[in-house]
Amino acid sequence: QATAALSGDARADQLNALLSDVVQGRTRETPGVLLVEDTQWLDSMSWRLLLDVIRRVPRLLTVATDRIAEGIEPMAAEREALRAAPEVHVLTLSHLSSDETATLVRQRLRTAEISPAILSLVLERVSGHPFFCEALLETPIESGAIRVTGQGAQLAEHPELSIPVSIQSA
Repeated sequence: QATAALSGDARADQLNALLSDVVQGRTRETPGVLLVEDTQWLDSMSWRLLLDVIRRVPRLLTVATDRIAEGIEPMAAEREALRAAPEVHVLTLSHLSSDETATLVRQRLRTAEISPAILSLVLERVSGHPFFCEALLETPIESGAIRVTGQGAQLAEHPELSIPVSIQSA
């Protein structure tokens, strides 16, 4: 209700101030830690909120992960402001290697053996991005196109797959 009569930037500013006040109230007696994952996906409003909270809340350590993502326009000024704040630690994550991606697929499918067809399907589409790897596996698992048995994970003979070609087309 506090922001109902406001619109546009004024409403966003009031909402950001409200959320900053809530975080500040929670860290008044005990310092806090804010974990922000995958900052490469933040939109301008999210960046604004994050930077506002960091600026307004003195007893808050912020740990952020940032991944170099193809097809994502970096918010250069926001990223620089985030990295410049002394109470912020940014962890820049790289893409997973083929071996690391294969390990993630084995873990997700809970099997030591995966067929070359499954591995090839995943490797050619996910570009080493772990979240997309896990998300890509969901559809064929749910549809039964990937089957996990005592012999490992196999791709069905003629699977009906509706899988994005890349993270950008997802």
